Amino acid sequence: MEWHKLFDNIDAATKAIPASGIRRADINGIKVSLVNYRQQIFAVADQCPHMRASLAQGKVNPFGEIICPLHHYQFNLQHGQEAQNRCEHLEVYQIEVRDDGVYIGMY
Repeated sequence: MEWHKLFDNIDAATKAIPASGIRRADINGIKVSLVNYRQQIFAVADQCPHMRASLAQGKVNPFGEIICPLHHYQFNLQHGQEAQNRCEHLEVYQIEVRDDGVYIGMY
């Protein structure tokens, strides 16, 4: 796994991504949606597996799911499963908060 630094610390991350907000990022050519949910940062593939809509244009619900703006599919931020199993799971990336920053792990 290759680790990429996203932010200098968790405070910088939560300031850059508002509570229950989504920010799109391009990491080595891979588009991801970064989510701040309950002061924790999550990273998922930016494209919905159903019709490839950008999830950064969606919303985060109170249940910890990112909602696709196109057909409202709901994906769990921790494991990527769609709430009603209507399509493939969403790819989820590991986030680590370290002393020197917030990192994303990618293969």
